[in-house]
Amino acid sequence: LSRLRLSSRVTRLEVPLFLVAGAADQLSPITALRRFYEGVDATQGKTLVVLDAHGHWPLLEATERVIGLLAARVKPLATPETRPSPAR
Repeated sequence: LSRLRLSSRVTRLEVPLFLVAGAADQLSPITALRRFYEGVDATQGKTLVVLDAHGHWPLLEATERVIGLLAARVKPLATPETRPSPAR
């Protein structure tokens, strides 16, 4: 992440930003992600969740927890137009 230099390339987002990272990530240190998170202006809000006991692949290491976090974040955004229609 630090080699991508996202902090200087992405300074503003017009969509919600939701990041999940592992605190023990050795490939993409959390410091680089925090720097990006703190520097970006996300006009629709931003959230950073750091999972203490996990590394580079939190979705694989803590699948149910990450899916729960995503579901909790996305569900309130649903509108009648985006909800699936009942099965017939």
